[in-house]
Amino acid sequence: MGFRLRKEQWPTGDSFKDGFQLTYTGSLVSVVVEYYDMELVIWFQKEREGVPYLFLDQELAANRSGFAGCMFPRNKLAAAVDRMAEDIRLNYEPILRGEKDVWAKLVGLWHAPREKRKLP
Repeated sequence: MGFRLRKEQWPTGDSFKDGFQLTYTGSLVSVVVEYYDMELVIWFQKEREGVPYLFLDQELAANRSGFAGCMFPRNKLAAAVDRMAEDIRLNYEPILRGEKDVWAKLVGLWHAPREKRKLP
């Protein structure tokens, strides 16, 4: 599938809020890994649309990854990234290939209104 690292942005200071952004590009899809303020977000991007990995994990895979959220201290970041990368390698090939019908479903799901939850 051949993704290449195309862009790197690294921290400019020592603040825990500092982070990084890595952009890997394939022929139709890019994968952007963002880590700022202890929040890790992996985006799948195609054309002008982006959908986060953990959203797809929860909505399409019943939280197969087991992650309850996207907040990771630096000392646990590598393990989280490795686990997410392995899940993506094993289960997200149609998304990474940019299959048109799959992306239409993903974009529709991402833009669908969310159910409002109220306290009883």
